[in-house]
Amino acid sequence: MKSNWSILEEISVLRAHLKPGTARDPIWYPDAGTLYIVSKVTAKFHIIVKDTFPEPLEVKLYDFIFVPCGVLHTFINDSDEDFEVVAFFSKADPLPEVSLSVSTGFFPECVRDAALTQYGHESNPGAPLKNMNYKLRNPYILPVSKNK
Repeated sequence: MKSNWSILEEISVLRAHLKPGTARDPIWYPDAGTLYIVSKVTAKFHIIVKDTFPEPLEVKLYDFIFVPCGVLHTFINDSDEDFEVVAFFSKADPLPEVSLSVSTGFFPECVRDAALTQYGHESNPGAPLKNMNYKLRNPYILPVSKNK
């Protein structure tokens, strides 16, 4: 039997929602490209690629953003309203996303701490990730301060 919706057999869809004053932890998808469509208000979008400073891109209702497979990216909602995007992935069952902060949790403590303090200029000395309790708070949503 042939499907009436064959276009949907080779993709998958996700809706992402960010409260005001939050940012999506930088992520990448290891085996799928992503087409985002802004479905509610505005936000700042960052694509992080080698040898390029990640200038924020202001995205607004119905804007399309394509992110190739394996490219690090994030959204920041510094507005006063909830922000939403719909993500269309280039395959039906992509591997789970890779989150920057969660993946660094698997690094040896000496490497992780040095990367954030000595090389990353994190102002908290010692173990900067020690107080991140993922049981009490979603590790993928980060608080941001407003720059108005």
